[in-house]
Amino acid sequence: ANAACPQAPGTEPFTFTVTVPDNCQKTNCDYYLAVKPNGNDFIDFYIEGAAAGYVAVGLSSSGGMDDSDVLACAVVDPQTAGVIVVDAYNAEYQTNDRDVIQNVCLYSANFSNGRISCSFSRLVDTGDAQDKTLNGSYTLLYAAVDDLPDV
Repeated sequence: ANAACPQAPGTEPFTFTVTVPDNCQKTNCDYYLAVKPNGNDFIDFYIEGAAAGYVAVGLSSSGGMDDSDVLACAVVDPQTAGVIVVDAYNAEYQTNDRDVIQNVCLYSANFSNGRISCSFSRLVDTGDAQDKTLNGSYTLLYAAVDDLPDV
């Protein structure tokens, strides 16, 4: 059940961040994730990382890659710096199947100087069986990978 995309994230600070390594500054992190609510129905995401293929966040019910909902910022054309956001699902370890319904609202995406970044929103509850409800409790997975994805 796709709803109209909300207004792009404003300047208010993100309420949850993950940095690798710990306490690095966004532009120097190997991986950076920031998350905040956007109204009652959407969650805003910002992902950035040192990678030439994709950066991703996963929400896992199993604690591993199987049974996980994945949101990835993927380079589709290194020559033009083309980046898309992909809504995927791992039924098993490392399957990364693209969801039939792409429940994401992309606001910005960039690939420059060996870094990928993107900003997007997703409904808290999409009604899609391949998506986790974002108000649940999950193991957080993250990746910054140099291999170009098969999207």
